[in-house]
Amino acid sequence: TQSLQKRVEYLESNPDHVMCFHNAKKYHQEGQHLEELMLPITSSRSFHQSEILNVPVPTASIVYRNHLIDKFDPNMVKVACGDFILKMKLTRYGKARYIH
Repeated sequence: TQSLQKRVEYLESNPDHVMCFHNAKKYHQEGQHLEELMLPITSSRSFHQSEILNVPVPTASIVYRNHLIDKFDPNMVKVACGDFILKMKLTRYGKARYIH
C-alpha cells in the first residue's frame, strides 16, 4: 500500500540503496499488542553494512532489489533463521534505508 509504494519508489530513485525497511509494532506471544515499536529510530536514515549489523530490522518490512537473488548462495534456503544473513548479503551491494 502507501508504505510499500514509498519503499519501492525510494529504491527506484536511489540506485546506491539495495533495501528499505520500516518499523513494526511488538506483540506479546498471546497476541496482545505492546505499546512499543521494534526500533527506537525516529527519522528516516540510511545504514551501511557495518551499521546494519546492530539494527534489529523487522524482516517482514524489507523490500529489496530482486536481481540480487542470483548472487545468493543456493544453500541459503536451508538456513533455519536467515534474517541476519539476508540483511548482511543485501548490504554487501549497497546501503539500507529505514523509512519512518
